Amino acid sequence: MAICLVAPHVVAAQRSLADTSAVIDRYAGSITLSVSAGDRFVAGRLTTSHGKLIGNMLFAGAGTGLTMGTERIHAAPTLYSLEGYRRRGVVLLPLYVELRWHFPEIGHADLYMLSRLGADFGLRNADAVGVEGMLGAGIGTGRISIALAYEHMCQRGMVTLSLVFDF
Repeated sequence: MAICLVAPHVVAAQRSLADTSAVIDRYAGSITLSVSAGDRFVAGRLTTSHGKLIGNMLFAGAGTGLTMGTERIHAAPTLYSLEGYRRRGVVLLPLYVELRWHFPEIGHADLYMLSRLGADFGLRNADAVGVEGMLGAGIGTGRISIALAYEHMCQRGMVTLSLVFDF
């Protein structure tokens, strides 16, 4: 009789232990090739991010890379003069922290939101130092994804299209 009274509680305890899953964090990284374009700035970028993937839902890490592009600057004495624009090459070293929130998979598609905050240091032009912020979304399958983001870099707003390789 005592065994019959205790058995349901033992089974329920075992079920609740089996149903819970431990949050596992592991190393994750990515290599990103991207192209950015705005009203004054066009750039190509190669970056790498490294950090932890926490419970397959949140990536938190930091990264760096190399940005090469051209910037249209205004060199005329007045802001309204059209002939005062010229282009100059820019080489930047970005340093940033990155967060990616992964949504539950739909079929084989991995959807995520991306945010970055950091700084760009001018390797070619010292006056190109500025804050970098990015907010976007991506979709991928397996280890490859495509992301589209709005980025504010060195006082310039632009749209960025990225190809991301996760490892």
